[in-house]
Formats: sequence, structure tokens, C-alpha cells
Amino acid sequence: MTRSPASAQAQRSAAQQGELWGAHARDWAEVQEPQFSPLYVAALAAWPFTGRSLLDVGCGAGGFCALAERSGAQVYGLDAAAELIAVARERASGAVFCTGTMEQLPYPDDFFDLVTGFNVVGHSEDSLRAVREVARVARTGAHVGLSTWGRPEACDATALFAALERLRAPFERSCCQPGRRWGLEELFDAAGLVGLEREEVPCPWIYADADAALRGIMSAGPFVSVARLAGEERLRETLLEALAPFRTNDGYRLQNHFSFLTATVG
Repeated sequence: MTRSPASAQAQRSAAQQGELWGAHARDWAEVQEPQFSPLYVAALAAWPFTGRSLLDVGCGAGGFCALAERSGAQVYGLDAAAELIAVARERASGAVFCTGTMEQLPYPDDFFDLVTGFNVVGHSEDSLRAVREVARVARTGAHVGLSTWGRPEACDATALFAALERLRAPFERSCCQPGRRWGLEELFDAAGLVGLEREEVPCPWIYADADAALRGIMSAGPFVSVARLAGEERLRETLLEALAPFRTNDGYRLQNHFSFLTATVG
């Protein structure tokens, strides 16, 4: 498999995504990224890490990279947001990080023993190309693990995204990418990955209070984008209304489920 340049559109999209996700990097690192810890635990349980090379695509603030490094892996991480990469370097000091786009990974063919990516493929301009790039940089027999949102009805966060789209509608179309929508299973098959297995991972989002919930949720790229269109105060009000059904005696709890798909490079 050979590497070719990513399209200009993919490069522009990566730059835009990087700027959005990097806007509140510390809030993401401290509040929102830890909400995905059950996915990291699932990945750590899937394969041995000691002495193996790992690439985490869309590594964010390095939460999983730090865990993988402590588990004995030689860790590499790539993300579009330079601000998140800066935090990741603090967390996993022995890892090798760089900024870049999923559609053109800056690594040679057959380089990694393990490749992971947590909820990142859906943010790529060309999801098929992104997964093919993952397969390209992984050695034959290497393990690949990618996660994506579970069924909408199994995710309380669906209410937040519905509110987000209603707020976005007067300004621009949905943030969803145009063109064909691939399922992750289809992408694995098209990229030549074999032995597909799926694990459904409960992943609750738990916040001590409204301030913590807003700080975490509003640090995610799609919410940053809408805050710039509609204003932060209006977004805060909209989210507080959407969060109301999930209020508990000690804060907020949103139950979500994610699919963690694993396969090997044939």
C-alpha cells in the first residue's frame, strides 16, 4: 500500500478541526477526555502492550497515550490540534507526538504493532481514506482498534447533539460531512482489516455540577463551532436546558454506549 498526498479539502478540514478542538485544550484534558476512560480500559484489555509500538490517531490530550506508555508500549500520537499535543507531551513524556491529518499519516508502511483511534474517524473529511491510512502504517498481523458512538437511543448525549443542531440550523448546515456515510464495519472491510470483533462499552459522562458539565461539553470541537455562531451564552442556556433531565442529587450523569471495533491487518 502506497502513500499519496491528502486532498486540499482534507488538509483544510484538518486545520479547521485542529483549531476548534484546540480552543479549550485544558478544559478538554481535565474534564471531558476522562469521560472516555472506559474505552481506554477496553483497549488496554484487548492486547499486550509491553514492548510494542503503538500509534494513537487523534490522540487528543494524550489520556490513552499515557496509559499505554505505562503499560510498556512505545507510543506515538497524532492529532490535528497543536494545543492538545502540547498537553499530551506533558502526560506521556516518552512518547513521540506530532500534528497532522488522519488522511495522510506521516509514518512509513508497516510500522506499528498497534493502532488505536477513539471517536476520530467521524471527524475526518474522508473516512475511508483515513482507515486505509491506519491499515497502511500497521504491520501485517498488527491489531487495530477504533471506536464510534453506539446507537443514538442508547446515548443520552444524543439530546445534547440534537440541541446543538437546532441552534446551528439558522446559521449553517449540520457539521456532518457530505457524501457517503460509512459504517465503521464497512470501513474495516474496505481497508482490508480482518477478524472483526465488536465490544459495546458503557461510557457514562459524570459531572459534579453544571459548571463542570458546561466546561467539558463546550470544549469539544462541534460545540466550539456553534458557540462562535450563536454566542457562548446562548449555547450555555441551550445546553443547560438539554442537561436538565440528567440532573442527579450530586451533579449530572449521562449514560452513553460506544462500540469498540478491533481487527487485524491481513
